[in-house]
Amino acid sequence: MQDINPQHITNVIRLLNEHGIQTAAIFEPIGCTFHPSPEDIIKMIQDSDAFFARECGLSKKDYQDWKAFLKTGCRCPATTRAGTQCAKRVKNFTELSPQRYVERRNQGTLFCAVHQHTAHS
Repeated sequence: MQDINPQHITNVIRLLNEHGIQTAAIFEPIGCTFHPSPEDIIKMIQDSDAFFARECGLSKKDYQDWKAFLKTGCRCPATTRAGTQCAKRVKNFTELSPQRYVERRNQGTLFCAVHQHTAHS
């Protein structure tokens, strides 16, 4: 946060709040809106990935891995017989919160319906 005074930002946000103006932020990967505190806004400006990782109870690396996975379209990481990455989405991909992604990745269950069965054979 070069050239930005965190205390000044906090004071401005508090002044806005005192006058009935709320701050809102969007948790981009899933699009939910929330109302961060002035202190949270400073943390978000300093390092948004670290902030959201803490909120999710994850390491920053795990959180960034989840974001990268979403950007791939939640593709199954299995390799096909042709030697390319599977083009199917992982099973139950719509239920993959950051925490659930890490859990399934660590369990080795982050595959499409086809490769889910072959991954454990």
